Amino acid sequence: MGTVQPLNIIRLVGINDKYAAAEEYDTDVRKTNIVCSWHEKQYQKSRIRNLEVNFQEDVDLGKSVFDEHSEMVVEMGMANKSVKILRKERLRELLKRDYLRYEAELNARGLAIDKHID
Repeated sequence: MGTVQPLNIIRLVGINDKYAAAEEYDTDVRKTNIVCSWHEKQYQKSRIRNLEVNFQEDVDLGKSVFDEHSEMVVEMGMANKSVKILRKERLRELLKRDYLRYEAELNARGLAIDKHID
């Protein structure tokens, strides 16, 4: 027969696993940040070279970046609205399930909820 580990050890192992996962995630984020910084520097250098070569091309590039940014802002707003709608629906479903569960518990005890039906 195996011995059962104490609850505090089980809890400590769970916490250590959680911290290990968080450290791994932090390492991945730091690596990604380094790569992004490098790419951003390369982009800035290329913009300076483009500015020296042809000013008009740089102006056109700036307009396209502005257009992309404004489209991104609109898309983010639409995504936020859809997320809010989904959250409201899920919250309504959760409250409805809780209400039905509570009603079933009361019915099991011989109690009832006064329902106003119009």
